[in-house]
Amino acid sequence: MAQKQALLAVHQALEKSFKAIEKQQSLWDSTLLECTHLLSSSSNLAEQLRACNKVDLKTTPFREFPDLKHRLKYKLTQAMEINLEKLEEKMYLGRKTLLQNINCDNLQNIQALPQSWNRVSEQMDQDLIQDTLLKVAFFLESRQGS
Repeated sequence: MAQKQALLAVHQALEKSFKAIEKQQSLWDSTLLECTHLLSSSSNLAEQLRACNKVDLKTTPFREFPDLKHRLKYKLTQAMEINLEKLEEKMYLGRKTLLQNINCDNLQNIQALPQSWNRVSEQMDQDLIQDTLLKVAFFLESRQGS
């Protein structure tokens, strides 16, 4: 009888744990989705800034606004920095390391950020799977030894 109660308690604890894990997974998925939007936005901003750097406004009707190019570059840079800060606030180590190597001066890296992000995600998924399998193997070995 005591063994059945112990198994029931373990079963209930596992159910509670799995519900907590599901909730955390859902929160993580929504965070990653939000980050995907920030990455896309940053990439687009970098493309706009590169175009702004290339254009000579003096040969366009915008020449009437002498500080326009400077103001556009400032606004675009500020928006990219805000996006990068938001991303950094939401991420774990692997992604934070990626973001620390990105700055608004290297527009090519910012434009490639979505692809780099995906590569880091794939590597992290592989590491998670391997870590989980090692833990399960260790648990099974320790159970057999006792």
